Amino acid sequence: TSGAGGVFIAIMVCSIVSGLMRGGWQLFKPDPMYDALIISYNVEGGWMARMMQHVLEESFGKTVFLQADHPELSQDVRIDYVKRHCKSVIVVLNKRTLQRPEVAGQIAVANASKKPMVAVLCEDFVSPDQNYWNTFEESFSGQFVSNVPFGVGVQAIKNGYQKLMEGPRVVISNNLGSYGICSAVAEQHKK
Repeated sequence: TSGAGGVFIAIMVCSIVSGLMRGGWQLFKPDPMYDALIISYNVEGGWMARMMQHVLEESFGKTVFLQADHPELSQDVRIDYVKRHCKSVIVVLNKRTLQRPEVAGQIAVANASKKPMVAVLCEDFVSPDQNYWNTFEESFSGQFVSNVPFGVGVQAIKNGYQKLMEGPRVVISNNLGSYGICSAVAEQHKK
C-alpha cells in the first residue's frame, strides 16, 4: 500500500509542477503586438473594418487586431489591447460611432496612451458640434457612464476625439473603391 501511496504522491507532484510550468510559461510568453487595432461600430462600420483588415494584412503585410473578431473579450481586455497590444489605432467613424460608450472610451484611452490614430470617415459621418458635446455631457450618466471604461470621463473623451480629428483622416467616397480606401489608410498609417 505504501508503494501505491508513493505513486499517487509522485503523480500529484508531477501534476502540480506541470501546472506551475505552464503557468510560468504564460507569464514569460511575449504579449501579442499588432501593427494596428481597428475600432468601429460593428453594425455600420463593421464591413469597412473587415475590408481594411483584409487588405492591410494581405496587401501590406500588417498585423491587424479587429475587435469584432473577439466578442468574448471583456471591455477591460479590449482597453488593454488599445493600451498595450497595438502600435496604432484606426477608428471607423460613422453617424453612430460616438454613441457607443466603449468606442468613445477606447478613443480616449488611445489618446492617453499616445497611440497614433487614423480616422476613417464614412459618408454618413457628421462631426459633432458644440450642441452635441453639451448634450453628451448631460447624457454622460446612467447607462452610458456605466459602459465607459473606468477612469474615462467626458473631458478625456473630448480630448481623444479632438486629437483623432486633428490627425490623419481618410474620407470614404463611393468613387474611391475598396482597395483605394485601404491604400489611403495604409499610407496614413505609415506617417
